[in-house]
Amino acid sequence: MKFLKGKAPAVIVTVFILLAALAFIPLSLSTRVAFYRKPAAPIKGVYSIDGGPWTETGGEGLITEHFQRIVFKGSPVVSEYIPFADVSFRNVWFTLRDEEGSLLYTNDYRRPGSEGWKEMFESSTDDVNRTMYEFDMKERPLAMRMNDTPGYEIWPVEYGEYPDDEELTLVIENPYSSYRSFSECVQVTVGLGSPGISRQSMETQTPTWGLVALCVLGIVLFPAVSFIFGRVQIQYLSFGFLCFFWSVYSSLSLNSWYLNSYIYDPVICMTLHRGSVFLFFVSLLVYFRANLQKDTSRIIAAVLEIIFMLVTAAAFVLHFANICDLVKFSSYTMWVMAADMVILAVLLSVEAKKDKNAFTYLISWMPMLLTLLIDIADHFISIPGDRFSRIGFTITLLLQCVRLLIDLHTQYREAIRYQQMQKELYEAKVSVMASQIQPHFMYNALTSIAMMCTIDPGTAQEATITFAKYLRTNMDSLKQTAPVKFEAALEHLKKDL
Repeated sequence: MKFLKGKAPAVIVTVFILLAALAFIPLSLSTRVAFYRKPAAPIKGVYSIDGGPWTETGGEGLITEHFQRIVFKGSPVVSEYIPFADVSFRNVWFTLRDEEGSLLYTNDYRRPGSEGWKEMFESSTDDVNRTMYEFDMKERPLAMRMNDTPGYEIWPVEYGEYPDDEELTLVIENPYSSYRSFSECVQVTVGLGSPGISRQSMETQTPTWGLVALCVLGIVLFPAVSFIFGRVQIQYLSFGFLCFFWSVYSSLSLNSWYLNSYIYDPVICMTLHRGSVFLFFVSLLVYFRANLQKDTSRIIAAVLEIIFMLVTAAAFVLHFANICDLVKFSSYTMWVMAADMVILAVLLSVEAKKDKNAFTYLISWMPMLLTLLIDIADHFISIPGDRFSRIGFTITLLLQCVRLLIDLHTQYREAIRYQQMQKELYEAKVSVMASQIQPHFMYNALTSIAMMCTIDPGTAQEATITFAKYLRTNMDSLKQTAPVKFEAALEHLKKDL
């Protein structure tokens, strides 16, 4: 038990920090030892963004330009020696055509009235297409009902499936008004067997297991630390839930390219990933409020929580009603998130003027706040890079772990000091009682009572009762931790006299 109240909190929080760092350390295993490659695009040749000039697709360098419509012309990246490719798409429509313009593959057929729909169903008598549509209606019910939402989808490509002796045209469209980079929407992996699964196991397996460990430890560790110190602290409980939802969101983000390999419905894949963002931010607001000290600040933070919960509920209702999906709604929620973060930062700034802890807490949240604002701007203007807020979240949470570790150490020292003071107070009380109840005092009191028994039995009886109450008050004072009231002390002095 002494160990639990001693070094254990520091040890388990240190382990937590190491796991958090492990989850984001790049693996030493690289593509040199992996049986896959990562080309920049699914087509070897040239590409044009939003009707701009044609540019060659080169090597494995990422295409980081933002786009609304990008067109590739050339041949598939697969070859006789690297025969398989997994092309992962996130929230985009894509269509592949041959030199004559005939449709070869598309996910656009889910939108009634689109070109893919017309070519595959309205003008086609192929029973295979009809069978595929019926199969999708059964296996992809949400995707077929929400036919304006692309979701997360994997397109498997095999050598020989498409002609490589003629020029193919791949058109990828971003149906949302927000600017997004190509590398954020498309990932290509070529290799043997199932290259996408191979890439997932090589690049995301270790970080994912680290994040799973953080999920478990986050929901168990910090509440346990709170109970170790003998009282429930909302600060630690809320941080545990924050780490849990952050780990869930980060795990889904790491594996979002591969979700369609396990969940056939692409819209469900997107819903899980995007929904985790909302839950994470709710837990973030709860943790923010737990660290505010002033009642006014707490009330404002509680109002922000309620507003964002209502926004989250509205987002899911509109999403499943096929009115406005989570991706489209995120343009609005990002503004709400930014406003909430700025207001909370102002509240912390006000408290930081008089509270050193509030100042350090504010500094630790600055990376997340700044990167979140950059990502919000990235939704509306083209900023090179991809998801800065993930880096900011990671830095902030690691700083919070360090801050809580320091806080736990401080609380441990205060607990030791409090126990020492309690011990000294107890010894002082015993010393005071011993000084009041000296043997000669008891001898004199009992002798006086014995003499009164023959002279005035009534007074002797009253004196015996008073003396018993006096002794009881002395004994009870040893167990009492609260200050003694003035009336009680005066009454005790009267009994002494």
